[in-house]
Amino acid sequence: MNIGIDIDGVLRDFCGQLKTVYNKVYPDHVISEITDYELSPFFPIGKDIYDFFQIRFPYEVFELAKPFPGAKEFVNSLRQNKIVIITNQKRGNEIYTLNWLTMHGIYYDSIVFTKEKNIANIDVLIDDCDDNLKKANAFPVCFAQNWNEWSGIRTNDYKEIIKIINDIEHNKEIINED
Repeated sequence: MNIGIDIDGVLRDFCGQLKTVYNKVYPDHVISEITDYELSPFFPIGKDIYDFFQIRFPYEVFELAKPFPGAKEFVNSLRQNKIVIITNQKRGNEIYTLNWLTMHGIYYDSIVFTKEKNIANIDVLIDDCDDNLKKANAFPVCFAQNWNEWSGIRTNDYKEIIKIINDIEHNKEIINED
């Protein structure tokens, strides 16, 4: 089975690292709790937040971010499948993500840098963005975060995601037997 896994918000604590770097640069600014995928309302610099992490501080935000606890073990436990990392990065910033994956020993078979995650040849998509999940040409599993409201399968428990994937695989085998 081909498993598509997003990085930011699923494996990597992008928002936590973004806040850390932002607070070092702007120690007097107050960041609101992030409750939407659109980041600009939560940072006092508004839409400039995108230039902040994509142009000014991509290394500090992307490469130095911590993985969520258990992320490496989660991905490595799925190695009997084909692991396709699917992430949206500004052109030129891909190196920070590739370095991050290597630095944290996170296994993958292939990586796709795209905004259009529905183009990937996958059976399951694990993502934190409702729009990506809605457009997916795969079974969608929402990695639960404050900024998503997915009404389908939604969890941030890696063990539960593994169980879901095993159930999908088992059901595919039953269908193929008939």
